[in-house]
Amino acid sequence: MKSTPSETKITSRRLLNAMLISLCVASGALALCAMCGCHRASPLDQKVPAKSPIDLTWWRLNKRESLNQDQWSDLDDAIQEIKIRMMIDKIASGSTAVDEAMRERIDNRAVREILQIGFRSKYDRLNIERAQLEVLMHENADVRTRPGDTESAEELRYRRKAQSDDLEILTKKIAQCESKLQLYDPDFGHNQPNKALVPTVMSVTPAADAPVAPATTAAHL
Repeated sequence: MKSTPSETKITSRRLLNAMLISLCVASGALALCAMCGCHRASPLDQKVPAKSPIDLTWWRLNKRESLNQDQWSDLDDAIQEIKIRMMIDKIASGSTAVDEAMRERIDNRAVREILQIGFRSKYDRLNIERAQLEVLMHENADVRTRPGDTESAEELRYRRKAQSDDLEILTKKIAQCESKLQLYDPDFGHNQPNKALVPTVMSVTPAADAPVAPATTAAHL
């Protein structure tokens, strides 16, 4: 049975009204959401299940599209750093025990929190390594070899150059780590190490009255 022109007009008008009502409801919902500060949850806020290796593996497989390549790379870096911290603090030793301790540390934590823990640990470790290197360079800055001992003098120059290169690499790594913390940790900067306590590298030019290294060694390296 065909619809009459009047019935068709009424049906079209009803459809139009329904569309307008739906549009108004959607607009109102968007406006209300904006007023209340609603926003889409960040993928960095999702929890990571890690009670078992299988839990962690399945989560990574199921969520592989939720993080971009850089975020996955940063997460892997953070997890690796947490493992390093477990070994440094002697919480665990051996790959299986270290992996278990790491999973216990990150289980049911947000991705963002894991990133903060990992990069904060890395930042502290690198700063300690740099401070230790600077102390070593300071101690060896005034060491000189005996006159005519070209072999030891060359070795001393080589060691100093290697230490200087290591210091430059560490400084760059610390700067990169700072960038990651600024990205993932809004509180970063409030509890940074006191740079006034970090030793300053002195010139490696030997002083006139500097101790002379024995012929068999170039420096206290």
